[in-house]
Amino acid sequence: MALAMLILVTVLAATSALEPTPQLCLRDAEGLACRCTASLTELGVHVWDVDCSSRNISSLPTELVISQEARSLDLSRNQLSSLTNEQFSHWGNLEELSLSRNKFTSLNEGAFWGLANLRTLDLSYNMLTILPDKIFNGLSSLSNLNLGMNWLQELHPQLFSSTPHLDSLILSYNTALGKNLMKSAECLAILLERNLSSLSLNNMSIEKIPDGLFSGASQLRYLSLADNPLKIVDILPASLESLNLSGINVEVLLPGDFISYPKLRKLQLDRLIHLRTVQENAFEGLTSLEVLTMENCIQLHEFDEFSFGSPNSAPVPLKRLSLARSGLHTLSSKTFLPLAPTLEHLALQGNPWRCDCKLVWMRQTNFSLESSEYLRCFSPEKHHNELLLSVDLKDFTCTHESARQKTDSEVSTVLSVSLLLACVLVAGIILIGLWRRGLIHCVPRKVVGRYFQVTVYPNSSEMEWDDKDLDHIWTMPSADRQIVRGAA
Repeated sequence: MALAMLILVTVLAATSALEPTPQLCLRDAEGLACRCTASLTELGVHVWDVDCSSRNISSLPTELVISQEARSLDLSRNQLSSLTNEQFSHWGNLEELSLSRNKFTSLNEGAFWGLANLRTLDLSYNMLTILPDKIFNGLSSLSNLNLGMNWLQELHPQLFSSTPHLDSLILSYNTALGKNLMKSAECLAILLERNLSSLSLNNMSIEKIPDGLFSGASQLRYLSLADNPLKIVDILPASLESLNLSGINVEVLLPGDFISYPKLRKLQLDRLIHLRTVQENAFEGLTSLEVLTMENCIQLHEFDEFSFGSPNSAPVPLKRLSLARSGLHTLSSKTFLPLAPTLEHLALQGNPWRCDCKLVWMRQTNFSLESSEYLRCFSPEKHHNELLLSVDLKDFTCTHESARQKTDSEVSTVLSVSLLLACVLVAGIILIGLWRRGLIHCVPRKVVGRYFQVTVYPNSSEMEWDDKDLDHIWTMPSADRQIVRGAA
């Protein structure tokens, strides 16, 4: 028992010795104190991670020096606006440096001299407008560079000439730079022809991909063009494994839009607020795709049942598909037939579903439906806002079909009457035209006279005569007839 307790204490002591122990360091006369954490690398080397973030530092003290074991230095979220030449020359083994969220508008050409081992440099969220063409000279080990959220106007063609191992570059949210890149992208083209594998160009007002920009990008694996006003899916490098086109202005996904990317494993198409239709075979050819997200596509109403290809197409090995919070009313079960062998997670919540016979498959699916508590019916009215998975199977009926058929019949009747009237009108116009040209002669019917029914009533004196008096009058000589007429 005592031996067991001794072993336990020894193990706990060893474990606690290996855990990083934060402590205050880098004190100076002005009260600056940073947080330093010591740790051991996989090779057993003792290193320090120095955190000087959010210290309201406006300038770096000259005595800000630490031992050569410092691996990272975080100066983000301060008030720094300038760096002297060779500012970090005493930090020769530094691998990571963050100057994010400061107030830099420009940098001296020699600000980073002496950092030959630096691998990651973060200059995001500043106000940089231009970078000296030799600013990265000496950073031969640099592999990750973040220049996002600045005010950059242009990049010198030789800006990255001394960074042969640059692997990841972020230029997002430099809108003025994006507009200039559409005119000339020489600097990026040169960089892409080397070993760059990750590039982020989000929200840079890029309306069209410059011709030839990606022609030599054979090593590019991750590309993000999110939130640019692109209206079509341009031809991109076939080497891509991850592509983010969220927030672009595309309205329809056409057949074969992604057929040129057989290595693509992740595709993000979120926030496509103008997207209305996904046509058949839109995702055909994505034979390596594992994750597809199409969230918050609020106008997406039509998703073709063969969008992932016909039954004879090569299968798309999706593991996760998200169509959450879009505008879908219905979705065919046939859509998922090509995905059935591999699909594990399906997100359909937040759509205005019409719970009828076409959605009964959702109650019987073997897929894992994510956030099912938000999977609710929008119509019919009696099931409005009801959990789709709680609706009784017998209520998944297509009663709306009869109403639709009635509407279709009414529309058909209106169209038939309209067509008949149109035919009569056309026939009348043709006859009038023939008559005016003299090809048809119309003979009007002559009216000889008009006849009316007239009733003649005798006067009182005539009523007193009998038939003999009438015969007598009509047989009299004309002279005597005048006398009788006068007497009357």
